[in-house]
Amino acid sequence: ELPVVKALGSSGEEAPVSPAAPPKPRITWKPSETMAPEKAIDRFLELAWKLDEVKPAIVTDDAAFARRLHLDLIGRIPTAQEVAAFVKDRIRDKRTRLINSLLASDDYARHMREVFDVVLMNRPSPKWAERRANEKWFTYLEDAFRRNRPWNEVVRELIVARPQGTNDRGAVWFLYERENNPQFIAEALAPVAFGLQIKCAQCHDHMVAREIKQAHYWGMVAAFNRSKNVDTPSGPALTESAIGGFVSFANLKKESQQAHLTFFNGRKIDEAWPKENEKENDSPELYVVPPVAGEKKPKLAAIPKFSRRAALADAVTRDNPLLARAMVNRVWAMLFGRGIVHPVDLMDSKHPPSHPELLDWLAKDFERNGYDVKRLVRMLCSTRAYQLEAKPVEAKKGKIALPDAFARALDKPLSAEQLFRSLLIASGNHADKDGRIAGRTEKELRQAFVKQFPDLFPAEYNATLQQAMFFSNSPLLDELIAPRAGNVSARLAAMPNNKTRVREAFSLIFAREPSPDELRQCVGFLEARSPEAGAKQMLWAMLSSAEFQVNH
Repeated sequence: ELPVVKALGSSGEEAPVSPAAPPKPRITWKPSETMAPEKAIDRFLELAWKLDEVKPAIVTDDAAFARRLHLDLIGRIPTAQEVAAFVKDRIRDKRTRLINSLLASDDYARHMREVFDVVLMNRPSPKWAERRANEKWFTYLEDAFRRNRPWNEVVRELIVARPQGTNDRGAVWFLYERENNPQFIAEALAPVAFGLQIKCAQCHDHMVAREIKQAHYWGMVAAFNRSKNVDTPSGPALTESAIGGFVSFANLKKESQQAHLTFFNGRKIDEAWPKENEKENDSPELYVVPPVAGEKKPKLAAIPKFSRRAALADAVTRDNPLLARAMVNRVWAMLFGRGIVHPVDLMDSKHPPSHPELLDWLAKDFERNGYDVKRLVRMLCSTRAYQLEAKPVEAKKGKIALPDAFARALDKPLSAEQLFRSLLIASGNHADKDGRIAGRTEKELRQAFVKQFPDLFPAEYNATLQQAMFFSNSPLLDELIAPRAGNVSARLAAMPNNKTRVREAFSLIFAREPSPDELRQCVGFLEARSPEAGAKQMLWAMLSSAEFQVNH
């Protein structure tokens, strides 16, 4: 029996129903403490489907599940051997075992590093691409996901930027790369800390989401305007002054306001401002690690006793439910194709969650369980909702669920890194003794894909003309699919008949059998060409298809 569902107002009382704009019903059901988290998630969604009168898709088959999970957790399609072994396995909990196996792999840590490098830093310019690796930023992120470090601790280290050892040295790069620009830093941190874009609040209170104030923007900026990049013998660092950094901003009425340490989550840091014309005096007594005058390359970065960065880190990572909401919404989007709040960085009053009770529960569960990212990923992948087919099901009167119902799997365009690694597997290319693939280094190949497919978590995906042209006539792709010893084109050409070639190609590239119509058309295509030319052109057609370039 379904639990009671009511429409609630902001006070918790039953809200009046307006015929012109009926409020979205709210689910009052709550999971028990002993209920498995994946079951709780599914129940929230089932109740919403019931309210919306939509039917969920059926659960996808093992081969499609294996492909989806490999792409989501380790950033590549599975090999044909991996799919075959999984499909043949008769153990009842094999999907759970596969989830756990991929989460424990080094490929998971690498894939999450690739995703969150873009989330936290955006795609690098040529100036910074090499330095992210050299300055241990990649090492830091990868290690954090490999060891499953609590997300709030990671975020704190990014803000404070004072490494305690070699493992967290790379955390400094989050601030350092932004070259002493506190506005860039604040704008990058807000989506992580609060799930918000705050750029629009630089000159005035947000024009659409009125809860985002100009004071919040400049409060975050103030947290960083005492900091400065320095180079120490142990690497890049950020020194912080104990004085200065008192600035004002002008609102639309041209009134001057002091930029206090006040943040979107309601937290405010009290700090005494100097009186007008009062000169501040810097002294070693104000520091844990004082600055050394005249040193071009100090041994250590200065650390004041009162640190604005540390104060912001406390406000962001302690008793801040928005940090958990932002992270669970982003991971949900990574796995389900869109966030519960969409777009993921606009968690404001103008972008309400499609499933508010589920988002609240997920955020609290994430916080209660120590900001455990692997646990979050594991339980989302274990849900029935994650494992649904992409094909929608019609309910009464032909009603089809909208994408934000999560009643079916949504198509997720592959990232540059997913495309690059998946194409190498699908084309059967491997590095030679000199580390080159089809005459190019792995770095060159990867950068070529990043250049054409830079987006991650797009609000709306639209393939570009350049992307279409890349798959249509790129010399790089042509080199990868040209018959070469051991690659897929050569193996397909060497097979005894065309039906075998088609079935093998579908298994390798799509992780499925061809339909009778696909088999007939592909065989007819191959019969009109030589084995080598036919295999290469069929392979190109499959790799450039939407089915290959989308996780579904």
